[in-house]
Amino acid sequence: MKLYYYGVRFFRYSDGTNSNEMSAKVYSYHSTFPCRVGDLVVAETKDGYKVVRVEGEGIEHQNKATAFLVCNVTDHVATVNAARNRMFRREALRKAMESKLTESKFLEMCKQMCEHDPDLARLLEEYNALYSDVTDE
Repeated sequence: MKLYYYGVRFFRYSDGTNSNEMSAKVYSYHSTFPCRVGDLVVAETKDGYKVVRVEGEGIEHQNKATAFLVCNVTDHVATVNAARNRMFRREALRKAMESKLTESKFLEMCKQMCEHDPDLARLLEEYNALYSDVTDE
């Protein structure tokens, strides 16, 4: 197992949990996974687990590290966002396909009914003339 060494800063929660203010001290941690400076990670503490920000990396943190980072929140958030974007895109494509299918069925029905309704035939002819030069580009 490869170990990585990081320096992290804790959030100061003097202004509540939405504070972006960081502690002055950098704490050293072991990790079994790679991180990037700026990543939010979960760290073991004597009070349980806390979200911290990676401030540095390197061998200088090896001798001081006494606890481990548990997971990389930044990577998990990116994975969740990618899944959410795929779901939104899939739904948008479905709606677009349903719209095209509905329009196609409607126009096909109009064409069939034109054989028995001359007024509808004129309306459809005018409709097609108006859309003959319209493109989606």
